[in-house]
Amino acid sequence: MKKAMKCDSVRNNFGARPQVTQWRNRPVFLRLTRRLGAAATICAWLSSSHSLTAQPTISRLFLDATNVVIAFTSAHRPISQITLQSKPHLDALGWNRVEAATLADLGAGRYEITLPRSGQQAQFYRIHVEESRSDAGILDPSHLTTIEVDMDADDWVSLGGDTRFGLGLTLAEVSQAFYAIRGQCAVPWPDGYRWFPANLTVDGVRLFPVGIRRKGFIGSLSVDRKPALKIKTDKYVEGQFLGDTERITLNNNAGDTTGIFACLAYQVFTAAGYPAPRCNLASVRVNGQDMGPYTNIEAIKKSFLERAFGDDSGSLYEGIFTDFVAEWLPRWETQTSDTDPARRPLAFVAEALCVSDAQLVESLNSVLNIDRYITYWALEVILDHGDSYSAARNNFYVYFDPTDGGRAVFIPWGIDKLPNANATKADIGRFLYAEVPRRLSRIPQMADAMLGEIDRLMREVWDVHRLLESIDSLDALARQAGRGDSASVQTIRSWIQTRPTVISELIARGMPISAENKAPCLADKPDGGGKPDGKP
Repeated sequence: MKKAMKCDSVRNNFGARPQVTQWRNRPVFLRLTRRLGAAATICAWLSSSHSLTAQPTISRLFLDATNVVIAFTSAHRPISQITLQSKPHLDALGWNRVEAATLADLGAGRYEITLPRSGQQAQFYRIHVEESRSDAGILDPSHLTTIEVDMDADDWVSLGGDTRFGLGLTLAEVSQAFYAIRGQCAVPWPDGYRWFPANLTVDGVRLFPVGIRRKGFIGSLSVDRKPALKIKTDKYVEGQFLGDTERITLNNNAGDTTGIFACLAYQVFTAAGYPAPRCNLASVRVNGQDMGPYTNIEAIKKSFLERAFGDDSGSLYEGIFTDFVAEWLPRWETQTSDTDPARRPLAFVAEALCVSDAQLVESLNSVLNIDRYITYWALEVILDHGDSYSAARNNFYVYFDPTDGGRAVFIPWGIDKLPNANATKADIGRFLYAEVPRRLSRIPQMADAMLGEIDRLMREVWDVHRLLESIDSLDALARQAGRGDSASVQTIRSWIQTRPTVISELIARGMPISAENKAPCLADKPDGGGKPDGKP
């Protein structure tokens, strides 16, 4: 028999740490989740059938080979353990009387549990078990996720007026505030967004209360009546997960009238074996109002890190108009509780970039996985992701992977604009703006490795037929959610089909010579851009 595990270990087995909670005098409940494979979880809610003189709290929860044992205490005296270790039987009321049962044996249904208390009347509890879609299901690219949000109408109006730079600002005022800070790379970005409580239903699974807020920098704020959104399911209820995640990220696709290019681009990263967020389309309703389709993108948090790297204990940072420059490190945003707030991993990369070209590869590769970066860099070029790290010092995450000696790995983000259908020539020079590509491109063997990786990815990953099939599938879902743009979809199809020729010509032209010195903090991108269109 396995040794009993304590409460801190339970999440590894159940997906969410069980927690007894009371909110606004609602009944106490206990939520357990256990994986039933890649696409489902089982949720058990334990609620008191009548009020208690003192609300109980979990004092102990452990597992062994066959049992789930829950021990409660109250303010006055211990309450007996519940042990589930054999199959239930039906009673006359249609409830299953649980004398003891394994959680694995409990199918969807309602169960009743008796807690004997010495010298007092037995305490009855009921447990409701239901199957629900995991985060893998709600991010399935072939599935249109349905999301319903119910919240106070005034809160929804207030949410729509929030920006990073303050409340109730016009787009012009936000832009002015952005440029006032943009050139001070040592200054962190403000975060003026507020969380609001809401009830949430995702594919029929209800969660309440959850936290919801607006997201975006400037580009997504231009769609006034359809704000981009972040949802945190455990904002007010500890341990309230949707499958394996507590985060939902909904982009409003201000730069893509089709709503499908982001998911298509992340599929290319995934096909290349590169860690990237999962993505699909979601049909969203708020207070009964149809908001149309959103892009539903996997949040870059611990659940993503566990899935993509097998270890979520490394430091994770988000980069928003910043780079590996010692003076600029305060602008990098920490993203998990395990992330070093002193930003020392970033400082080591900045230090490694300070050596000569002759020493750069050895110095940099000790703290950043250069082979992986070259794949990331090549995919930025292939997908023409001009609002990215290499081209704009924007829209990216960096994870210091414990399974790779703590070396840095880039994670793509912010792909939300239609490709330029009129571009008959790809310009790799646009992607030499940030420090890592600028320095590597000046070393002949690294420049050759980059061009070779672009060539490999186009031969092995850029499958035109499959990409066109994905476009058709995503477009059908977008239309199902009430959005269609046939002309722009055709633009994407044409761009996909002509990309091999355009990239072949780029490879033939070779790597241009990058700038000898790094670009200053407030500098136009090589293509004359540098506009504040990121969406953290």
